[in-house]
Amino acid sequence: MKKYIILILAAVGVGTIVGTIESFFKILVNQANWYRAQFMPYIFLLIPFAAILILLAQSQLKEKNGMDVVFKAEKNENSSLSLKNACFVLVSCLISHFCGVSTGRAGVSMQMGAAISKHFCNRMNVIEYVIPMGVAAAFSGLFCCPITSTVFACEVFNTKKFQYKAIIPCLISSSMATLCAALFGFHRVSYVFQYSFAVEIKSIIKLLILILCLTLIGKAFAFSLNSLKKFINEKLPNNKYRIIILSLMIMMFMIFTQGRYSGSGENLIEEVFINGNVLKSDILFKFILTLLSAAAGFYGGEVTPLFSIGALSGYMLGHILGFPVFFCSALGYGTVFMSATNAYLTGMVLILEVFGLDFLLPCLIIGIIGYLSNCTVSIYPSR
Repeated sequence: MKKYIILILAAVGVGTIVGTIESFFKILVNQANWYRAQFMPYIFLLIPFAAILILLAQSQLKEKNGMDVVFKAEKNENSSLSLKNACFVLVSCLISHFCGVSTGRAGVSMQMGAAISKHFCNRMNVIEYVIPMGVAAAFSGLFCCPITSTVFACEVFNTKKFQYKAIIPCLISSSMATLCAALFGFHRVSYVFQYSFAVEIKSIIKLLILILCLTLIGKAFAFSLNSLKKFINEKLPNNKYRIIILSLMIMMFMIFTQGRYSGSGENLIEEVFINGNVLKSDILFKFILTLLSAAAGFYGGEVTPLFSIGALSGYMLGHILGFPVFFCSALGYGTVFMSATNAYLTGMVLILEVFGLDFLLPCLIIGIIGYLSNCTVSIYPSR
């Protein structure tokens, strides 16, 4: 009994600390984005210098970063997961957003959450579910979706089975993180619109085509990301040359597109669900620039860019298939993310939590297709 009480207290502590730090992190990222907007397009000229600065700092640390170290820490392998590295990725993420590359925040957020949870739980002599609690709190502190965060943390760290025993501590930590975020004025972004899916053969066939296309887009992103990193490492083994060439390409793209694809892609999500001002080239440019930014070594993550790519893909496919575009965009929002991460339960719950229970039937189909298409292709190779 004492063991479970300590575990619950640890979950409360992790959620509170991580949620508070994530709120400050969001404030800093928002400020970086605001300053970037004031100095566009000249700010993009700093992208190559920012890339070199991050590379030099990384070489001084002599330790790897990213979600790979989080997965290794969960497997009790030799991992460089530490508070020092968490500070490094935080600063690197802020620099990346300030300069205007196409990157998210969730990858850095989850590494920070895992490092904080590891440090805090070590002090309390807690050894179970340490990394999932930190990741759940970080994901929830960022997106304010405690149920989705819990499912993600329980699903993503085990490829063979869902970690049911981790549900309670992860739910507690994610709920506390959401509460802390709310105290700072951050709430879940919800897009509510009424749509009743007609159970007809024609509609079901269209829905299957839609979900299959969205699933393929997610797989294509994950495959392209892994292949691009491997190709660049082989052709440009010198880190300095690699990062200079890629950052110059990103800089030219950003100047040409006037910064429309900078940052996490939340502006594109707003264009889909609020303004309806979507360009045909949006998917391609966001897709390519996110790949280049990740391959160049900029920190942030691919989760939110995947949300935007999914929403944009659904929007365009909705026009092609003759489905309501908001309905298709909502499915794309979660399906592309699900496919790229192999977290099919998380994708289902994400859609339901953000868009409502009207999407229950399509989400069940998404889950089935996601399960059948589950494979080793993922944006998280260590998984």
